[in-house]
Amino acid sequence: MITINDRILFLNLDYGEKSVSVKDTMAGLGEVYSHKFKMPILDFIVSATVLKEADYNVKVVDNELDKVEHKELIKKIIQENYNFIFLRTSVPTIDKDLFFADLLKKSNKKIKICLFANFLDKFIGVLSKHNIDFFISGEVEFAFLDIKNKLSKENIKGIGFKNNSKFVYTGMREFSHNLDNLPLPDWSLVPYKKYSFLTCLASRGCPYNCGYCPYPVYQGSVWRTRSVENIIEELRKLLFVFKVDFVRFRDPEFTINRQRTVDICNQLINNKINITWQCETRLDLLDSELLDIMKKAGCNRICFGVETINEETAKLVNRKRIGKKQIDIILNHCEKIGIKTSGFYIIGLPCETIESTIDLINFSLSLNTSFNEFTIATPYVGTPLAKWAEDKKLITNQFDPSLYSGREVAMTNGILTENQLKVLHKFANISNKQKTRRKDIIEIIKTISKKPIFIVELFKKQTAKIFLFYFLDTFKVFLLKIKIILL
Repeated sequence: MITINDRILFLNLDYGEKSVSVKDTMAGLGEVYSHKFKMPILDFIVSATVLKEADYNVKVVDNELDKVEHKELIKKIIQENYNFIFLRTSVPTIDKDLFFADLLKKSNKKIKICLFANFLDKFIGVLSKHNIDFFISGEVEFAFLDIKNKLSKENIKGIGFKNNSKFVYTGMREFSHNLDNLPLPDWSLVPYKKYSFLTCLASRGCPYNCGYCPYPVYQGSVWRTRSVENIIEELRKLLFVFKVDFVRFRDPEFTINRQRTVDICNQLINNKINITWQCETRLDLLDSELLDIMKKAGCNRICFGVETINEETAKLVNRKRIGKKQIDIILNHCEKIGIKTSGFYIIGLPCETIESTIDLINFSLSLNTSFNEFTIATPYVGTPLAKWAEDKKLITNQFDPSLYSGREVAMTNGILTENQLKVLHKFANISNKQKTRRKDIIEIIKTISKKPIFIVELFKKQTAKIFLFYFLDTFKVFLLKIKIILL
């Protein structure tokens, strides 16, 4: 497939000037954000590391960092004589990525192009219409281990290759239960300081099988872990070699095994690895004692999903709900010890109405969280929600991948219209921005009221900006409330 003499480029394209593609989220299917948030793609870096450690001639370009114009990028690829391109894609960016691949191939037919992402076996029909030579699906890093070990393409699971202009697919790769086999990511391959933060994956898989979630589909419903020693080795390297003092764990359920979480925390404390970190988990997998240990070990934020408070919806999408009393206990303890919290919610799941969505928004505002984020229900390929929406003919625009960003309407639920979903989504996020700014203002007033020149401090540029945005958000919320009444 490749040789030691090939000039190999791992490439991640940018989404454009006004948006950022974040291809590592949603189990690797990716999202698109409107802000300047820059997050690395872990499987992209690890895959390149696999080949670099085997002495292949590898270069990595993450164009979300520098946003080189695409025509200029093609010129550079040709000038630097790359003959094999591994192009990381995602669901919302696949059309843009394939368009680029076609342009590149048109400029130089000798260049071999391989698209890779864990969902591509479900897009073979789409890929066949474009000028790519290979694709890799499933747990892509393990396919690169096989490539490194010089297995023929026919013997590597998860690979598709052209034969008489049609793709031959070698079949789905089984999920690996030995994640320690993967090398630690070599961040020197990219200008990593340009990212908003770096990431670490301590485990894969989620046993909860919520019907809207891609993690059980693309990482499996069996929880698979790296050894504590392997994780600590990576965190030590991040801190002492790459001089990184904050990391975001990418596990869907970081604390699913309480003792293992304690072991990781104790290792961080005992080895004096003073790194700050955040994770994602369920609140019913936490308790006060565990939170105290996590805080001592450097945890400064926990993200968790609420998604819905509608009993009928929760039952239909197989979501195991957590009672508000239990949520409040955990969130209040987090605030007490200085751990910030972020809640995730979904608008437009089955059975949700305008009234139940307003209840969900009010519920989010009632919680003692630092931040909340609302997405729009998305029928990710392979999930039970996608099948439900397809069976009821609720997919919009005859499947447009660019809408699969969590922030666009890719499906309705048969009750809420496309316009209603957009208005409710906007209202939810602005209401929660207003809540966050209100908390900031209270803290500012508490701090500066103790100073003798209180009024002067109040009108300093940064402070005044927070007040201004708060009042603008208040006005937007008022207008959106009127819009909702008229829906």
